[in-house]
Amino acid sequence: MLSEANGDRLSSASETLRFAQGNIRRTPAWIALGLFAATLILYLWTLAPGLVRGDGAELQYVVATRGVAHPTGYPLYTLFGWMWTKLIPFGSIAWRINLLSAVFGAGAVVFVYGIVYRLTRRPIPAVAGALFLALSPVFWTLSSVTEVYALHALFVAAVLYLLLAWRDASNHRFRLLVLIAFVYGLSLSHHRTMLLLAPAMLLFVLLVPGGRPNRSIGWVARLTRRCLVLALAFLAGLLPYLHIFVYHLSRGRTVQDVVVNVILGGDFAGFLGLRSDPLYVLWELPRQQLGLLGLIAAAAGLAWLIWKQRNAAWLLGVAYLANAGFCLFYRVPDIPDFTLPITLILSVWAGASAGFLSQLAGRNKPGLQQPAFLGSRAISRFRGSRSLRLALEIVLLVVAALSLRHLPQAQASIVTRDGDIEAQGRALLAYPFEPGATMIADWDLAMAVRFLRNVEGVQADVRVSSVRLGREKGCDTLRLALESGQAVYVAPAVQLTRLPDGYQFEAAPPYLKIFSQPASYTRLDRQIDPNVTLEGVQSHDDLLILRWLVTGSPLATDYTTYVHYFDAAGQPIGQQDKGMGAELSCWYPPTSWPPGQVIQDLYVAPDGTAAIRVGLYTLVDGQIQSQGDAVSITLP
Repeated sequence: MLSEANGDRLSSASETLRFAQGNIRRTPAWIALGLFAATLILYLWTLAPGLVRGDGAELQYVVATRGVAHPTGYPLYTLFGWMWTKLIPFGSIAWRINLLSAVFGAGAVVFVYGIVYRLTRRPIPAVAGALFLALSPVFWTLSSVTEVYALHALFVAAVLYLLLAWRDASNHRFRLLVLIAFVYGLSLSHHRTMLLLAPAMLLFVLLVPGGRPNRSIGWVARLTRRCLVLALAFLAGLLPYLHIFVYHLSRGRTVQDVVVNVILGGDFAGFLGLRSDPLYVLWELPRQQLGLLGLIAAAAGLAWLIWKQRNAAWLLGVAYLANAGFCLFYRVPDIPDFTLPITLILSVWAGASAGFLSQLAGRNKPGLQQPAFLGSRAISRFRGSRSLRLALEIVLLVVAALSLRHLPQAQASIVTRDGDIEAQGRALLAYPFEPGATMIADWDLAMAVRFLRNVEGVQADVRVSSVRLGREKGCDTLRLALESGQAVYVAPAVQLTRLPDGYQFEAAPPYLKIFSQPASYTRLDRQIDPNVTLEGVQSHDDLLILRWLVTGSPLATDYTTYVHYFDAAGQPIGQQDKGMGAELSCWYPPTSWPPGQVIQDLYVAPDGTAAIRVGLYTLVDGQIQSQGDAVSITLP
């Protein structure tokens, strides 16, 4: 019995190998080239024209200056992108970096075509599978702006294709494994989530006939040598990480700090945890990318692979489960970007549904297992009709091509990531800054301004500091800028409204200018609360500055300050309350006010303001509870 079972397994393995080697022709190069060109033209049509927002702005800056991006650093992307900007002789630097995403995206589409072709031996379904990926809205968007995910998708597709090529190869198989190890190392020097592919890769190698070591004489030494070669090829792919070490160690950081907080991205551990929207990740997002018909085709393709090419089914299935599981436990707002490998695998499955079409309409293939499921006799009646098979494949291609309907969605997403940030940056840098001035801007705008300043030389003398609103680190950045003694210009997106005494506010459109010079004001010394005094008020242009002073012990209650505005006839014309939130969160909340130090509270008064009423209140069970007496002030 045991020998019979072993014989069956060997027969099945040889059958699969014959299917792979004997029936798969080399992928038609002209179709692959045409697909690359068509996809690239499509992405050029929707390509962002210049600087973009968010992480893309930072990547454009670090690529142009050969710096290091946020963790995990993306050294391969940085170094390759920097060389790319030197090789392309036309277009702005920002546009060239956007173009790189389009090239990576088109390359990933071609590899998906190659994967499906190797699985099905049919060019039309291979094109359909490639189109499912190319026209999915998230992938389309990320191939039209500067981001790391198009290259990540290219590496996922390349590794999967090379593994299938290794499976199908009749000679030089170990050389292909060395190439796979090198490419996989390179992929990890770009995006850490390539680790999710490792279990599927290992399982695939063990399942493919000839993948396990042949235990002949000297097999241990031979296996050791080969593992050493594979390890060296893998480590060679990791060499771009040297750029991160050189960059950060030259700036005083330790090796441990670089490894833990940059390369491994230790800060991202706080995002790990089960998401509250699993159906969105597992169903809504895939449906939005491929459509319902695309998902049905993907399910059919997976079923056919399980039936006919089990090792490929394991490779793609385990890779899908690993990426889906990661996305379910990664609580970040931009989770659609991380689902690109899922969309890619679903696209491959959708193209592989041609396997079922071949069974429905193809001729009997000698040496291939015939369908044994219920209804196989009915199915066999359809065989022998090549025209029917072709018609079904064209239907699949049309379904994939209908994904062009995603164009408005992709364009809207690209516009959102662009956000006219370059024009905003140029407008801000048009201001006549005095020497040594510092601009404080939100993170998105600061990246654009730094790019224009350091790469294009616009206002090269002005210093730029970025802050993330609502984070204490932003307040530290502001304090350092103020302590420099030079003028500080706060960009419009940064709603700075509180400062300690010793600084003066001045309207300098579009900025709020702050400089270290005591301002003249009207002294009031009006007690509002036993521990809070309105020490004075200052009004010029449309700026209103209230001067708060905590007397005695620190405040135990987080008050909300408010100002009611009145015109010359005593009619209310506006109101503004400041509670716990807010803005840059510097010198918030009032419990952080140090006793004996004046805190300046900035308001922008409506036109026609002649008088104000100022006070404090707290919220108790959702109800406003006034603290002390309000103060009415007639403005000069």
